[in-house]
Amino acid sequence: MRYNTIEQLDLDLLIALDALLRLGNVSQAAQELGVSQPALSSRLSRLRKLFADKLFVPATSGRGIVATPRAEALRLQLAGVLSQLHAMVSSPESFEPLRSEKSFILGLHQNPAAMVAPDLVPYVMALAPNIRLAFTWPPGEQIVEQLEAGTIDLVLGADFPLHGDLISRTLLEEPLMTAQRVGHPRGSEVMDIDAFCDYPHLVASESGASFSDSIDERLAAQGRSRKVVASISRYAVIPRVVEKSDCLCTLPKSFLERYGETLELFQPPVELEPARLCAYWHPRSHDDSAHIWLRAVISDLLAGKGIER
Repeated sequence: MRYNTIEQLDLDLLIALDALLRLGNVSQAAQELGVSQPALSSRLSRLRKLFADKLFVPATSGRGIVATPRAEALRLQLAGVLSQLHAMVSSPESFEPLRSEKSFILGLHQNPAAMVAPDLVPYVMALAPNIRLAFTWPPGEQIVEQLEAGTIDLVLGADFPLHGDLISRTLLEEPLMTAQRVGHPRGSEVMDIDAFCDYPHLVASESGASFSDSIDERLAAQGRSRKVVASISRYAVIPRVVEKSDCLCTLPKSFLERYGETLELFQPPVELEPARLCAYWHPRSHDDSAHIWLRAVISDLLAGKGIER
């Protein structure tokens, strides 16, 4: 019966064949493999059935064995197969940012993108000049699926619940500040609750359709309210509108400080929770050296260890 299917092949047979080809001696090969000569002879018998060839014959000198043409033809193929198997079980190469040409895909809300991207891109370029970053934002119901599939490496967003077994880390907590344009008719006095409620406001909304947020809830608890005249889905647009109007906006401090030449910042006259930025990733990527590097870079940057604001 001829055994010539892949199911009949196991790693022990390949290792035995390699040892016999290299050493040309059954006893020496058995010693190297740590098996008895009868056990190695049994493996050779299986190899002969598998390849339908004797593979080795006794040497005319009486010492050792000689490979048949079929066995010689297998020599190079076997070396390649074993090399690939060794590579499969070897530890992966460590990630080297300076040499890597990897592309990372980051899923971001529009608002965190405005806070993170301006500093993250030049920071990564300085550390790893050949790495590329792609910023995208998938529909909420696809976030877990895309992280699991690896089509997105990391999601950066507000502190919000996501379904699935995602891992998360809070990267940034910072106070909210209220901004007005330079030369605002209100003047530059401390922002009190009356002024805060008297002037029109802009709010940031991912959908661009909500005219209230947690600030309105805090005001309502004090029996106060403000007038929201516009809801804008992108952080980057809001300061431009504030610069050209008498509207106020209340956004994360580090973001508003980018517009220090045209905006004046004030402590809001109502107690507010800090803005939070979190990272989310799938367990499949948790121990990947490149992914660990990316998370550390973003964390260090937002902790103030990177480019100065």
